[in-house]
Amino acid sequence: MTKAVAIVLVLAVVGAILAGTGVSAGELVVFGGFEIGFVLLPGVVAYRALAGRPGGLLQQVSIGAALGHGLLLGAFMLTAAADARWALWLYPPVVLALAAILAGGRVLGRAGDAASLTNRQVIVLAGVAVAAVLLMALTFFTQVPLPGSRPSVSYYPDLMWGLGFAAEALHHWPLTTPQVLGEPLRYHTFVFSEMAAASQLTGIELPVVGLRLVPASLLLLLVGQLAYAGRRFTGNPWAGPVAAGLILLVGDLDLGAGRPEPLAGVYFSGLFLSPTQLLGLVFFLPTIAVVADLLEAERERPRKGVLVMLAILLFGCAGAKASILPVLVGGLVVYGLWRRRAAAGWVAAFAFCGVAFVASYVLLYSGGRGATDVGLLESALSSFPGQELAPRAGEGAVGVLIYPFATWVTAVALMVPLAGLAFLHLRVRSLTPLQAWPLALLAVSVAAFFVLDLPGVSQLYFLWYGFTAAALLASGGLLEGLGRWRAHPRRGGAAALLAGVAGGVVLGSAPIAEGLPLVTVYMAVAAVLGGVVVAFALGLVGTRGASAWPAVLAVSTLLTAGALDGPRDRLPDIASRALRATEAVHREADPATERGLTSGLARGLAWVRDNTDESAVLAVNNHLRSPPTRQSLYFYYSALGERRVFVESWDYTDEAVAIGVENVRAGRQPFPERVALNDSVFTGAGPRAAKRLRRRGVTHLVVDLVNGQAPPGKLPGTLVYHSDALLVYRL
Repeated sequence: MTKAVAIVLVLAVVGAILAGTGVSAGELVVFGGFEIGFVLLPGVVAYRALAGRPGGLLQQVSIGAALGHGLLLGAFMLTAAADARWALWLYPPVVLALAAILAGGRVLGRAGDAASLTNRQVIVLAGVAVAAVLLMALTFFTQVPLPGSRPSVSYYPDLMWGLGFAAEALHHWPLTTPQVLGEPLRYHTFVFSEMAAASQLTGIELPVVGLRLVPASLLLLLVGQLAYAGRRFTGNPWAGPVAAGLILLVGDLDLGAGRPEPLAGVYFSGLFLSPTQLLGLVFFLPTIAVVADLLEAERERPRKGVLVMLAILLFGCAGAKASILPVLVGGLVVYGLWRRRAAAGWVAAFAFCGVAFVASYVLLYSGGRGATDVGLLESALSSFPGQELAPRAGEGAVGVLIYPFATWVTAVALMVPLAGLAFLHLRVRSLTPLQAWPLALLAVSVAAFFVLDLPGVSQLYFLWYGFTAAALLASGGLLEGLGRWRAHPRRGGAAALLAGVAGGVVLGSAPIAEGLPLVTVYMAVAAVLGGVVVAFALGLVGTRGASAWPAVLAVSTLLTAGALDGPRDRLPDIASRALRATEAVHREADPATERGLTSGLARGLAWVRDNTDESAVLAVNNHLRSPPTRQSLYFYYSALGERRVFVESWDYTDEAVAIGVENVRAGRQPFPERVALNDSVFTGAGPRAAKRLRRRGVTHLVVDLVNGQAPPGKLPGTLVYHSDALLVYRL
């Protein structure tokens, strides 16, 4: 009963948070039904049919829900490609029927009690879930009011960019780039297809789905998956709740260098600013657990059901985040080198991951230009602390030393939750498969992060997957260290713990430094603490007895600082704005400096969505988000109008990346002919330009009176909508 009460309380709190940020009670109920009927039920039933030993409820939900997401995505794509979207309603009964046939009708029985959590563990896990959703609400929902609910708002551009992909998936198939008509779309789009599927089946508007319901539901699922994976890889039932709290609530350190808004912690913020990362983790954790089963089985022939599960999960990984499969393949290579033999389980896992990687590259990502480059250790100088050292890199003897110093500090600052590894003995030859597999993933992801150079420092996403896997072990290390201390308590350990917490408060609350010397001091402290952790983790220093106090000091300092740093950077500022009635909590738009959305513009784009055909194509009179910096990142028309645009914005296109975004913003246009034709119709070219646009597929002219220039006269076509914010002409 206690477990059920804890779960109900979590759902009630999350529901209250969502209701308080713009989601109606009806939408909550309908979306809850969608999650149960189209994700959880089909996925768990499929898992029970395919798995030889389905395990307890937490295991079934953790892996089964990921299977449900994969099956839903596959069904959505098949029905969309066949132009039979109505058939998506048939997907749950079809899966249930097939599962019943495979399992001989035994798929809806009671879940086993194996590996279940105790009441206390469920309560702690519920607390972690509430804390994570509350942190998301404070740092994300408050900054992203639903369109039209506030007089003015400027969204993080990637949110509108992704919402445009969701609109594309809702109305068109195959997918192309909605912001530049006809351009191919080479991107991991599965989370946006999931948003489209949810909107299609529930009738809930895309902004509500994409900016509220999907992030919250995936975060709750991720908490449960971390709990399952923590126990699976450590064997300690408490490692589940600890792993969830460690990974989600202990962030990185900026070490006084500051971090740009809206980041409240690089890892946690990435879960909602980049929803592809959130769905990627939801597929990644069950995948590494299934692979672990194969690796532990050694020479036992893999069951067909397990391989089918792996194939579905890898399908999800392939389209959720492009960085997952390279990490999996590389991790298996490192694991194989460690194991020094190719057992049947390893061969099966490597073959499936390798085929998925090649297929995803050919079908989803090939053909892009200029996106990936090699920049050895450049990531170290792009981090928040490391960027302070960049101007001095390479200048004389000290400049040469900047690279290794910045690399080490960056690794420590970004991966604070791994501090618990100090209490494990990670000697290479004595590792178990459940230790070697996450550490192999960590090794590959760290190498990718420090070797690759991707637009927007996207190599960071490689790092997060190996980091997450290794953090599962770190949670077990913390518990192992705690167990030793409780068995043999020592005053030195208690003193070191208290000193570490105090030091962590100082390090995590470090004010943004005005000059390099103070940042260097913070960096030096972090570097030393990280060195202590590594020395103990590798067994160079024992963690038993009185000699363990340096590890306790280092671990407690880093974890305390990590828990404080990110929230401390953002929450006080948000709270102070909330207390001042004259200032909005969120970021407001300014047409002169940072363009965004007014309530009038939101109403106009909603009219476009509701009163134009799905095949409509828009020509718009604004392409810039920030006129002073020439950022072409204004994606509101395709996102909220839910229609393709002849040319909206281009900074994220393959052509712009190939030219170099800096060159584009300096005046080198990736689509010169298209932009010239588009803009000519708004500057007096008249019917002739309109006729050329019509031949290119444009059906409507959209005049943004808030962010763009008003036309010098009446435009060609019929005026079908007008307001103080928007004019719409039908050609």
